[in-house]
Amino acid sequence: MKTFAQFRKQIIHVLTGCLVAAAGVAIVSVLVGSFTHTTAKILFSLASIAGHALLSIVLLGSGEQENKKFELTLNVIYSLIPLSVATSLLGIWGAVSGGLVTAFYQTYLIVVLVAVHVNILMLLKGATKNIDRILRANVIVTMVTGLMVMPIVYISHSKDVLGEFYYRLLTSVGIANATLSALAAILFKLHIQQHPEARHKAALFRGKKVSLWVWILVIFVGLQVVPFIIFSIISIFTRN
Repeated sequence: MKTFAQFRKQIIHVLTGCLVAAAGVAIVSVLVGSFTHTTAKILFSLASIAGHALLSIVLLGSGEQENKKFELTLNVIYSLIPLSVATSLLGIWGAVSGGLVTAFYQTYLIVVLVAVHVNILMLLKGATKNIDRILRANVIVTMVTGLMVMPIVYISHSKDVLGEFYYRLLTSVGIANATLSALAAILFKLHIQQHPEARHKAALFRGKKVSLWVWILVIFVGLQVVPFIIFSIISIFTRN
């Protein structure tokens, strides 16, 4: 999409301009010799902007084929970069508390993980109608899982406020999410084995090297199952 492509370039240009401006301020402060608390904040701001600019350049420089496959994920990340810059700067200059900054970044991470999950699921689309139905259900459950995690991020003592049932419900949704993802992947793999002409759609599973995004999805799905196991073990020992 040209709109998002232009948006990405604009973000890099803005970050580059901010980086040059912040570097100029830092150089003047060092030359003047007034290295104060404010100067330190300027340098931290410079480091934050430089980090975000580097991330943008790395994402922009990834392979064209990989960009097309994970366009949704990249668009989400690029949309979050300005928010991330603003969040980091607000935290550095003390405009918001450290706890709130942490909650914001946890939110960004959840959004990116959901985007990655949905993006990978969409790569399996079009094999069969049954697989597509599973994928649609999986996308919905994935989004519900992400939304259900949000209150835990922002509510202090969330277990006391939301109650034990909420965590049980979240764990159940997470297990359903992981099960649907595994089922879709298995059925897709069986489909391409039975229909070699559809093998070109299996780029995600082909080759000796597993895509970094697949490992992220595996970790994300695993994080939904592991809490259930831990919760079950704790419940057993608590009852005894």
